[in-house]
Amino acid sequence: MFDIISIGTATQDVFWKSPLFKVLRDPEHLEALGFPTGEAECFALGSKIQIKDLNFDIGGGAANAAVTFARQGLKTGGLIAIGNDEVGKNIKIGLKKEKIKLFPVTKDTSKTAYSTILLSKTGERTILYYRDDDSNIISEKIPWRKIKTKWIYIATGTISLSILKNIVDHVKKQGGKVSINPSSHFIKQGLKKTKSILRKTDILFLNQEEGSYFTKIQFSKGKAIIQKLQSEGPKMVVMTKGKDGAVIANKKHHYNVGVFKEKTIADRTGAGDAFGSGFIAGIIGTKEKDFQNEKVILRAARLAAANATAVVEKVGAQRGALTKSQFEKESRWKKLQIKKEEA
Repeated sequence: MFDIISIGTATQDVFWKSPLFKVLRDPEHLEALGFPTGEAECFALGSKIQIKDLNFDIGGGAANAAVTFARQGLKTGGLIAIGNDEVGKNIKIGLKKEKIKLFPVTKDTSKTAYSTILLSKTGERTILYYRDDDSNIISEKIPWRKIKTKWIYIATGTISLSILKNIVDHVKKQGGKVSINPSSHFIKQGLKKTKSILRKTDILFLNQEEGSYFTKIQFSKGKAIIQKLQSEGPKMVVMTKGKDGAVIANKKHHYNVGVFKEKTIADRTGAGDAFGSGFIAGIIGTKEKDFQNEKVILRAARLAAANATAVVEKVGAQRGALTKSQFEKESRWKKLQIKKEEA
């Protein structure tokens, strides 16, 4: 029996950093051009830009989450789509070193997913990604008899809704709990098509921009976004808000979670994965069966915020992920501002 199985993809991440990558903030005009946050990362068209720093790392939502789970001392499995190529072999070696039990779930011809991350000098980034059609989880490869777990964490990627539903149903029949971090592909399916999955979801993780797309509610109306998502079935919605922290919402209360101050901001890639996986790890680590118990929520929120901060202090989505010892012993993670209000 696993404590948790992480489901989704792994990628080869390549980080490009240059002071010539500029962040532009102009809500009035950018929103009208299709940028709902009113921000964009820009560089001169037709220019030749020197890259000041270059890093190669393992990424992908499911892989990032699995590393956090393993470093927190949890028995961790991975239904993680990794290509059957040389890059994929290296990723598998890296994840196995973290003591993650991997199950092969892709076609033999699959290629490893690839991301290029453009980093500004402030650590803000834009991600360009490639995913081969064959580099996805296929039902025939899933070792259903071995999928015995207390929790699953799904970074949905481009996994088909039918496979996601089968996985969720399988885990629910065993008495396991389901957490989901939806991708843009999942969100584009809309609330109606994904409702059969959402109503069996225990915890839904997403950022406010994703919530706005998913619900068709204006970005600035955070509380309305959460209420709409809750009406679709998840027992808890966790919505991250960047530098403004996060909101953890169940049927009774909203917990407005602050942030830990960063020593430096190297790269924001993986911050959302770090928060979500830290939150789930915090819940499982308490041994408390009721994940909506307030003490459990407060500890999980603290680990989530700490893990996200530690990750953005290093380039790459996994290098900064906290171990159990780091979280419990380092004084900087002991106190976090969290305000509770009625739902």
